[in-house]
Amino acid sequence: MPRTGPVILNVCGEYTCRGVTPVRLFPAELAAEHNALVVSVEHRFYGESVPLGMPLNRSNLALLTAKQALADLEGA
Repeated sequence: MPRTGPVILNVCGEYTCRGVTPVRLFPAELAAEHNALVVSVEHRFYGESVPLGMPLNRSNLALLTAKQALADLEGA
């Protein structure tokens, strides 16, 4: 049966996203309180999400903007 409950989007910062960790338990506590699913998302320029083969040069870093990060989350 498909899940019909709430979903909490845990947006990781500028680091490798390890999901909900003991240091950052708030999403897990909130999920338990509301019987929700937690989905963690890593920004594509941080951690292990840097696109394969993409050199971090000036032209590619032009995509590292708040507007682009929000557009990525919109598609998540």
